[in-house]
Amino acid sequence: MLTHEQVVTLFEQDDNEYIKFERISADQRRHIRPDLCAFLYLHEKLGGDGDAVAGARHDEIWLDWDNLEGLTEEDVIYLKRCGVRWSDECDRLAMFAV
Repeated sequence: MLTHEQVVTLFEQDDNEYIKFERISADQRRHIRPDLCAFLYLHEKLGGDGDAVAGARHDEIWLDWDNLEGLTEEDVIYLKRCGVRWSDECDRLAMFAV
């Protein structure tokens, strides 16, 4: 299992996976919409209750999952393909509104 810091490092790596939703096979997608796919995937992997969106400003939303230790490198790639990234500004997962 990865540490929180290791997961953040994986999100920050430039590996050409960000917003490459087409690289997720149709049978592995939780939803046809990348943002909803990411929310469902995060909930399956990390659980939680309440709203998935913790906050928003301009064209960015911050997600309400903090316990990143449950994610693997494969999970991070999947989420990056859905458009999830790490926000240093808020120290949490985030997505841009497209």
